[in-house]
Amino acid sequence: MSNISFSKSDSKRHVRIPNDIDGDISELVGVIFGDGCLFEHKASNKTIIDISGDKDGDEEFHKFISRLFHKKFGIRLISYDYGTWVQSRIHSKAVFSYFTKTLNLKTGNKNNSLEIPKLILENDLKFLRFMRGFADTDFCLTFQKRSRKRHYYPIIKTAVNNRKLIEQIAKKLLDLGFKVHTEYDRLDYDKRSGKYYKKSYLFLNGKDNLLKWIHRIGFKNGKHMTKYQVWKKFGFCPPKTTLEQRKLILQNSFDPESFYNQ
Repeated sequence: MSNISFSKSDSKRHVRIPNDIDGDISELVGVIFGDGCLFEHKASNKTIIDISGDKDGDEEFHKFISRLFHKKFGIRLISYDYGTWVQSRIHSKAVFSYFTKTLNLKTGNKNNSLEIPKLILENDLKFLRFMRGFADTDFCLTFQKRSRKRHYYPIIKTAVNNRKLIEQIAKKLLDLGFKVHTEYDRLDYDKRSGKYYKKSYLFLNGKDNLLKWIHRIGFKNGKHMTKYQVWKKFGFCPPKTTLEQRKLILQNSFDPESFYNQ
């Protein structure tokens, strides 16, 4: 692509740029929308893509992201361990140019101007892959008790400070047959900063939505998928379980009922 700039390091490492924007690229865009950040380090004149996550829940998922980057660009992420969280990074002028020039992704802190690229939003298959990448990094899957004794009722949800983005997603999911609930511009209190921030919420409630999600979108992040698998196997999923605990539950090495007997 003529608008892509390659550095000497890119050429040396044989970095390549995809000819088309397919499902894999759409999924990576979703990941960047969720936990990613594109920025230019002025002191070193480096262009950087960072993806951050929780060490306990996201470390394995970052390996999947790295494989996807390698598949599309011929370059892997460099991972850093910061104790409770992990960060994966790419230094590449060409890859950075691809996301900022070809796909028009914003650099720096995400803000209300962030919108799904039109060529992804208007293609159902690409949008579904985008949603998987975004959900794997910025959504959560929870289960409520409601009137029962166990946490059986599934809710897929997210909250961002970008109303336009939630509007885009909600409309497209409705068009694709999902039942969607939204709350716009809700004031949420942040204990760390002591301030209130406006956030817009998206909810997909109930069994039908979850099964449709698994069939059409799915999860690649184990922290979400193991919750679904526990729920599918036992009919409920206890709250506040770790990824490792859920793996043990699925191996029949840990009784999920024990979370209710404490």
